[in-house]
Amino acid sequence: FFRGHLIRREVFLYGVAATEIQKNWRCLHAVRVFTARCDLDKRRMAAIQVQKIWRGFSHHSNYISSIFSVIMIQRLWRLVLVRNENNKMKKGTLLLQSLCRGIQARKNLLELKMAAIQVQKIWRGFSRHSKYIS
Repeated sequence: FFRGHLIRREVFLYGVAATEIQKNWRCLHAVRVFTARCDLDKRRMAAIQVQKIWRGFSHHSNYISSIFSVIMIQRLWRLVLVRNENNKMKKGTLLLQSLCRGIQARKNLLELKMAAIQVQKIWRGFSRHSKYIS
């Protein structure tokens, strides 16, 4: 009976030791899994942060590019409008210049005509007077 008791006690102590080993192993394994999950969560959060920053940079770059394109289109359109306005003003200026030059030419022509008439008048008076005297 005593021998059986010693064997049962030894088996019991082996069971207690095995349970203690299992408990420590499971604790160690749980710590490793938790640490791995924390590392995974840190890596995941870092990846999400990098993706977020990249998306922000990419969208901002696209926005700046779009703004630049819009500004270029506006600049070219304003250039077209200014050129059209400039052409209209140039045509108007040319029309005014041609009208002024026409008026000046007609005025000069009238002055020349009046001077020619004056010369003719004087010449006719002189020629008639000299025929009358001779």
